[in-house]
Amino acid sequence: MRRCHSWLSLGQRLLDAATVFALLPALCVAAGITFSQEYQMTAVLGALLTWVAMGAVDAYRPWRGARLWHEARVIVAAWLLVVGALLFIAWSVKFTGTYSRVVVGGWFVLSPLALVALHFAERGILRWLRKRGKNSRTAVIVGAGELGQK
Repeated sequence: MRRCHSWLSLGQRLLDAATVFALLPALCVAAGITFSQEYQMTAVLGALLTWVAMGAVDAYRPWRGARLWHEARVIVAAWLLVVGALLFIAWSVKFTGTYSRVVVGGWFVLSPLALVALHFAERGILRWLRKRGKNSRTAVIVGAGELGQK
């Protein structure tokens, strides 16, 4: 099970980073703005910071049995760390004037929504797989006493 969890965790990390990265050029296109080198650098930095922040808040732990709302709060907390780091970096290098507020603001708002939706979809897929006997745990219980029955 631990071996499968590490692969699932890696897949989640890659999907999260790819989602954060892909959302910024999509918003640039929607706003009619060129996905310039500045935006590319921001998208890469956002994806890398998402990887780190989601790991730091333990977003990739097994969520089986946990409430959906709790996982959503952890994801939003990680994204707030990313936004804080990005804003600090942009402020410290005096780089905030080159970005569209609409695009970056949309990215800041839509990214956590996309991440939460992605994680909820992953939960649904795992639940579906478990119903079909995949990604399940098996255990052997020795003894029919009170402890064994629990």
